[in-house]
Amino acid sequence: MEEQVLAASLRPGAGIVVMDNLGAHRPKRVRELIEGRGCELVYLLAHSPDLNPIEEAFAKVKNLLAASAARTRRLW
Repeated sequence: MEEQVLAASLRPGAGIVVMDNLGAHRPKRVRELIEGRGCELVYLLAHSPDLNPIEEAFAKVKNLLAASAARTRRLW
């Protein structure tokens, strides 16, 4: 898949590819494909979930669910 999408879209020597630090973006094969096209791979710095507004919203929802003792019930 990486060969068909990622590597095929890179021009040889195009420069720097910047990717987030997601585990799915870090396999050795991804780096090999990018560097094989003459590009440099740079990962963004890991960020703190405390600084991400979406993570803050999910944390609030999780706290509300925990406080209400919400549980999933089997309906059958």
